[in-house]
Formats: sequence, C-alpha cells, structure tokens
Amino acid sequence: MDTWVKISELNRNVCHQEVEKCFKSYGLTKKITLEKKFGYKFVAFVQFVNHRDAADAVNDLNGKYVFDKTNKIKVEISRSVRPCSKRKRSPELVGSSTSYKRSINCQNDMSKSNGNLKLSKSQKRRCDRKDGRRKKMAKIFDNLSSENLLVEEDLKLEDRHLAEVIERMVAAASSKALTELSQEKSWVCGYSWADKVEAEEEQERLFQVVVQVCNNSAMTSVSLPEFFENRSVFITGATGFLGKILIEKLLRSCPRVRTVYILLRSKRGKNINSRLDDLIDCKLFQRLNHEQPSAIRKLVPISGDICEPDLGLNPTDVKILVDNVTVVFHLAASIKFNEPLVTAVRSNLLPIRYLLELCHKMMSLVSLVHVSTAFSNCNRSEIEEVIYQPSIHPQKLIELLEWMDDDLVEKMTPHVLGDYPNTYTFTKGLGEYLLIEEGHNLPMSIVRPSIVTASWKEPTCGWIDNYNTVTGFVVAVGKGFVRYLHGDPNCTADLMPADVSVNLMLAVARETAVNRSEQVKVYNCTSGNLNKVTWADVEKHCFHPTGKQTMNGTLRYSSATIRNNHYIYSLLYLWDHYVFARPLDVILKLFGKNIELVRMQDKIRKSMNVLKFFSCNQWKFSSDNVCSLWKSLNAKEKQMFNFDVRQINWPDYLENYVYGCKVFLLKEDASTLALAQKRQNSKNVKN
Repeated sequence: MDTWVKISELNRNVCHQEVEKCFKSYGLTKKITLEKKFGYKFVAFVQFVNHRDAADAVNDLNGKYVFDKTNKIKVEISRSVRPCSKRKRSPELVGSSTSYKRSINCQNDMSKSNGNLKLSKSQKRRCDRKDGRRKKMAKIFDNLSSENLLVEEDLKLEDRHLAEVIERMVAAASSKALTELSQEKSWVCGYSWADKVEAEEEQERLFQVVVQVCNNSAMTSVSLPEFFENRSVFITGATGFLGKILIEKLLRSCPRVRTVYILLRSKRGKNINSRLDDLIDCKLFQRLNHEQPSAIRKLVPISGDICEPDLGLNPTDVKILVDNVTVVFHLAASIKFNEPLVTAVRSNLLPIRYLLELCHKMMSLVSLVHVSTAFSNCNRSEIEEVIYQPSIHPQKLIELLEWMDDDLVEKMTPHVLGDYPNTYTFTKGLGEYLLIEEGHNLPMSIVRPSIVTASWKEPTCGWIDNYNTVTGFVVAVGKGFVRYLHGDPNCTADLMPADVSVNLMLAVARETAVNRSEQVKVYNCTSGNLNKVTWADVEKHCFHPTGKQTMNGTLRYSSATIRNNHYIYSLLYLWDHYVFARPLDVILKLFGKNIELVRMQDKIRKSMNVLKFFSCNQWKFSSDNVCSLWKSLNAKEKQMFNFDVRQINWPDYLENYVYGCKVFLLKEDASTLALAQKRQNSKNVKN
C-alpha cells in the first residue's frame, strides 16, 4: 500500500533534489512534492510504495538535523489516500460520524487500545469537518442534473469559489466547448481543500462527475448531426469497406464535425499520406466532394498499427488523441476466416486491449462503439443482445499462445475452437468479453452486423469495393466461372447492407453518450428476424443475372443453383471442374490467354467450404435494442440515418447489388450493356 510521509519545519533553502536524494535511499518512491503544491510553507510530501520503507524513514530522520545544522526536521506518516472500496470503516475515530481511518499511526493506536481509542475535541472536530465536506460534495453531485444543474440555495457551500467553478464548467459544456473543461480543471485544483493530501483524489472525482453530467446535459436533446458538432472522432479500420462508408457518411451528414482521426499504417511501400490520398480518390467520395468540397480536409491520418502495443502510436499522437477525441469507432479486424489462431488473436483480440488502454486516458470520451459480428456466438442457435461468457478466458488464451510454438498451437486449435467453425468468429466473441473485462467505467456499446453486403441507398445504390462474403460468388457466377454453390435454399440469408450498418453505428454512438448504462449495450444489426430473405431469393435475383446485371466477358451462360446435399454438390463440382475447366484452360492457352480457370475454381471451392457453415445454417437473432433505438429517433433523423431493414425491398436491392458489382467492383462501362446482353443470349442458345 502506498504511504505518504510529511516532512515539516524545512529550511527555505531546501530544494526538491535534496529531498529526493535523502528519501529515495529508504526505498522506492512514487511522488515527491514541495510546499507550493499544497499551500504549506516549508513542507514536503513523499509517497512511498512500501509502508515499511516509510516507517524506516520516519524512525531514522524524525527530529534530526538532515539538510542543515540549524533546523531539526519533523518527519511523520501522513494520511495516505486509498480507494473508497478498500477503506476500512472505523466509527470510533469520528465520534458521532462515520468516516474512514487512513493513518498508519491510527491503526497502530487502535490495535494497542483494543479499538477503544479516545479522541480529543480538536480531533473530533477535524473528523466532523471532513465528514461535513463529504456530505456537501455528495449534495453537489446529487443536484447536478440536466434539469437542475446547480441550485445555490440547496448547496449552501461555505466556499462559493467551488460552486462558481462548477458553473463555469457547466457553461462550457452547454456551449459545446467541451475542450474548455480541461482548462477549468485547473480552477478546481485551486480550491482550498481541508485535507491537502486528499485533494488530488477529490479534484479528480469532482472533475469526472462534472464532465459526465455536463456531457449528458449538453447532449440530451440534440439531433444526431448536432451531437457530432465540434467533436473529434477516432476511427480504426478506416480503409476497410465499412470504414470508408462510415467516414463518408459522417463527413456528409454531420458537416460540423471538427476532426476525423483515422489510424493508418504504411503498407506496400506507401506511407500514410499516400494511403490517405488513395482513400480520398475513391469513387465513394464523389458525392461528398461535390456537395461539400472542404469536408475532406477534416480527415487527419494517424500513423499506427492495431497489432502493436499502444496501437503503434508515438507519444505526440497519443497526446493529440487523448486531448481531443470524444467518440471512438473500432472497426479494425482481420476478416480472414481461417487465419492461424495466433494471427487471429493478434488481429482481433489484442487490439481491443490496446484501444481500451488508450480510451482510459481520454478525459472527454463520451462514446466507444465496437463493431463485432452477429456470428460472434454462432455456436448458439438463438443469439440475444447480450455478451456471452466464452469457453476460455481471453487472458488465459493469450498467455497460452505466448509460450506455445506454432505446431502445438495448430494441433490444439480444434480443441480450443470447440463448436466454432473458424478462428474469426471465435476471436470476435472473445473480443466482446475482453471489452467488458477491461473496459471498466468506459461509455461503450457493441454493434454486431451480420453478412455485410453492398450499400442500399448511400452514397449510391449497390456500392461495393471487395469480394468478401457473398460478393465473390456473385461475380464468379456472373462471369460464368461457377455453376453450383453449396447451401440450403430455405435457410435465412441474413444480409445486411453496409450503409444500414453505418447508420446504426452513428445512432448508437449518440445513444451511448446520452443514455449511459452500467452494462455494455449490444445491438444485433441483423435482418432475418425483421425482414427475411432466403438463399433461394439470393439465387433467384443474383445467380441468374439478366438485363442490367449482365457482365462483360463471360465464359459461358451465367447461371448457378444452390445445392443442399453435400454429395450432390461435390459430384457436380467435379463434373464442372474436369469436364469444363480443364479442357477450356488448355484451349485458352493455345490462343495465348492465361485465365487459369482450374486455379480459380479451386479458390472458389475453398471459399465455399468456409462459407457453407453460414449458408447451410440459420440463427434466431434478437433485435430489441435496435428496434427501441429506431423508435427513439425523430422523423428527420429516420430519414437521414435510416437503419430500418423492414423498409428494404429485397428483389430490388439484390438486383442493384449485382449491378453494383459490375459497375463499382469490375469497373465495367454501362455503355457496353447491350453488347453484354447480346453475348449472354447467344450463349444461352448454345447451351
């Protein structure tokens, strides 16, 4: 336990270095302060890590000439500050009041007197004064609310300076100048506290309470765009599919956001500025650049790596984020389903710990939104909006992987995964549990999107820029590479448009800040329970492309069917593989074209083996929190930040999905559509 030592009757010429040199010889010290910090003259305080070292210093130095030959110094154990939960109750020390004993001397005296310690009148008055101050502070906290921030008549403070400080802090928050709160903290430190050693603890507690109340007061009635006004946002995973849409939506729909910090790392010979330029040049931002050309300048790249301790941030960037950021979105993750367990832990689990360590330092943080996956608990058939306890504690797994070699980890991986189909879903589930284990007192929520697909409406219909999940099969079928897919046509295909997920994230960020809950709220961003679409619907509207969906350069007529029986699917795949792909590869090579159709089909089959767990099974998701949040929005917010999947017309959406793959992913010109349709019809006749 840390112990404070008070050194009084010091000569005015004694400096900090002399005190440090003298007392460090007795043991490890944490802090050494001189008179000006606490208002005493010729007094110093030394904080020892071990109370025995403090006792040795007192016994050796008290009443002796230490720093000069004219003054004897007085060295005594001071009142050490401990967390309230660890303080032992001792009513005997405070007369009629109930306070806490903190002094080692008092503990020793109590043990000698068998608990019957008699205090002088002055000691009782001092204890009663401390109790009275605590009661007044508690009354301040009770009276700080959105309706009644500060009532002077009820407080009746002896020192009105503290009340004035609180009023200034509340005014700063009400005017949305929340960064001024850090400056107001210095005024709190200037308050004349009765117990000087306890001052820092009380100041910090007061500051945190006022910040929380002020933030809630300032945000209770604001709209979503107003919530982000003058705020700085930190985003991880900004270059991913969801990350790009989140940035575009945030800058376009919340134009008064102050700064958007995005975590980037140097990659493939490009530094963070080059990668930022590539990000901005994306067609996704065309609408933003047209409507708000200056908004893109609010993007600020921060060099770092989620897999590195402290997120790979340098001290300067850490200070920038800690001092400015109020909202955090954590989207970064490895979406490769069959990553080695060690790699998956480094990409999906440890970054959460590093981010939480950073967030704990952010004094003005009001919301942390962690993006997980709806399949983080796919070993269950029914998934509620709660965090489930995993089969193994995250910390135990991390410790195991630290000393195991790769071969041993590979052998034990199936036993660790249990009912989980892959390391991705397993580590995402562990990450959620780690969030509540190490994110104590942080304002945070979890959003769980299901199978993320092309955008529904924003910034344009069908926008997509990757081959993940269903998209790869849509393109493979559209190009004529594959004819058969494995899945159950009657099972629910829990698709989730990317812009719907992003709109929910933004709404959750405000909800987390305004209605802070003791428990971490979870939002299942799913569609199956609200607006069901099956794999048969996906096959009908995506795997038989016609009209504007027709792609250029197809090898044969584009069409595919979903087969539920594993053996039938395997036989059809082998037939397609050997009868079609291999002979065609030979013919194409003779004409100088190296398409490698066999290798492409092998790659598609491996992807199908990974995704068949999701296409052959279905889950029942609860979405109560999502529905409640939707009802809490006003009409304008529902229009601007629409995440109601019940409004999606699936046939129209799926057709736009395929068209988006053709235009945005394959970058095919819409002017060639007539020629593509003509070729498709001719191949249909040949078939």
